[in-house]
Amino acid sequence: MSLTLTKPQLLTLLAGTGLDGVYHSGDLGVLDPLLSVLDENDPDFAIGTP
Repeated sequence: MSLTLTKPQLLTLLAGTGLDGVYHSGDLGVLDPLLSVLDENDPDFAIGTP
C-alpha cells in the first residue's frame, strides 16, 4: 500500500478523523492494524514541567 499526503493530512489520519484528500493505492484495510496500536490523545499530558 502507498499513501501520498501532507503533514497536516498525516496528523488528521493519526487522529482518526479521516482520509480526505489523501491519495492511496492498494488495500486500505492494512491501516486498521496500524491505527489500532496507537494510544488515545490526552490533551492534559504534561510535555514539560518546571
